[in-house]
Amino acid sequence: MLNEPNLNQIDLLRQAGIRPNIVACILSNGRLMFCRDRQHKVWFFPQGGIENKELPKQALYREIEEELGSKVRHSIIESPILFYMDKIMFKGSGIGSRDLRTDAGEMKVMRGKYYIFYRINSNIEKINFKDTLFDSIVWINKKTILAAEKLITDPNKKNQYKKVLENLTQYLR
Repeated sequence: MLNEPNLNQIDLLRQAGIRPNIVACILSNGRLMFCRDRQHKVWFFPQGGIENKELPKQALYREIEEELGSKVRHSIIESPILFYMDKIMFKGSGIGSRDLRTDAGEMKVMRGKYYIFYRINSNIEKINFKDTLFDSIVWINKKTILAAEKLITDPNKKNQYKKVLENLTQYLR
């Protein structure tokens, strides 16, 4: 079992130029939610940055509400489980692509991202897209997992998501 990073560990990432992020892998009835971002037209799990002096689980609940709406946030039926962490370091134009501040307010050049993945059990059945940042949501099951892998076009996330999907397959029907 992995230990959730504390506030000091999260800030150490920022001090090193690494933006901490949470990722919500939402399961419902043996299916895994996968979303397509309305603005960038890429597929991924709901995710977002951890704000200064915010714990990962606090960020997780905030991001779910911001990206998917309160109905999904309130459909969570047990405490989220931290199951995977991974870091991606940027090359070229990705470096410095976002502002990054330490908890003390010091500006840092963003050189990468640290992803904290949570498995979330939910009883959500239907999602109203007007409440979300997404234009499409698919539910992955054991039969569609290979097709879902093909939707991942971000080369930085392809291997990362493959590992995540391998880990979550045991929960799919």
